[in-house]
Amino acid sequence: MRFLTPAFAPPSFHVIAVAVFLCGLTRTAVCADPPNVVLIVADDHGYADLGCSGLASDVRTPNLDRLAEQGTRFLQAYATSPICNASRIGLMTGCHPARQGCFWYGGKGLHREGLPTIAELLKKAGYANGYFGKFHYGGAKAHQVDSRSFPMNHGFKTFYGFGGGRKHYLVHSAEVESTFLQIQVEQARPGPSLQQGAMWRNRKQVDQSGFTTELFGEQARIFIEKNRSKPFFVQLSFNAVHNFTHQLPEEYLKANNLKGYYDWDAASEETRPVVLVVHE
Repeated sequence: MRFLTPAFAPPSFHVIAVAVFLCGLTRTAVCADPPNVVLIVADDHGYADLGCSGLASDVRTPNLDRLAEQGTRFLQAYATSPICNASRIGLMTGCHPARQGCFWYGGKGLHREGLPTIAELLKKAGYANGYFGKFHYGGAKAHQVDSRSFPMNHGFKTFYGFGGGRKHYLVHSAEVESTFLQIQVEQARPGPSLQQGAMWRNRKQVDQSGFTTELFGEQARIFIEKNRSKPFFVQLSFNAVHNFTHQLPEEYLKANNLKGYYDWDAASEETRPVVLVVHE
């Protein structure tokens, strides 16, 4: 089983790597030993937040540092957009998000059939495709199960994760989320939801327990083990390090001597303000 596993790099590198491979498939017969492709995406990961960058003394990322040491680290790349959903359209299709009518947050997501995704092209080449973690290409309608943006509708056979901008790291229960939203209405306290809803497992939503980073990684490993005898494409899209980064398992807090912070309680607290600090 051979892997094509590039070191940590901006998302555009992964598009180039897969695009070059796909071009080869279109010009010649399918490779006798096609490489497996694992595309790992971090959410809002800062450029300096890598130990191997040497830019911040308090950052420790040993696993990413090992990837950089054993593979190739690209220091310059081009992103199609500075925001989440638009850049993910570029990552998945290799096209500028404007071709999907996306210029900012919201929009219809992957609604144009004529722009194939990486997964759709690899599926035609005989790959088994699995998507694990966050997908986010547009507004609320683009997260629905019948939307083309839903992973199983643009080339993926297996999906485990959620749709939208963010997700609670520890709570994944439809009942908990519904109760929270109802309390917000009753207390007249508008504000962001903590996104505590259930996970998608293929086309069904199921309540889960666990830390999202570990859950997504575990499901990706299960898929790889199940499909190790055939070529596969795995997209592993963590919600980390997007907010809410204070939500950590108790054992993580103790191991790192952290006191932790509690979630906003809409039943007893006013909406927490967002404070913008400008450094001149």
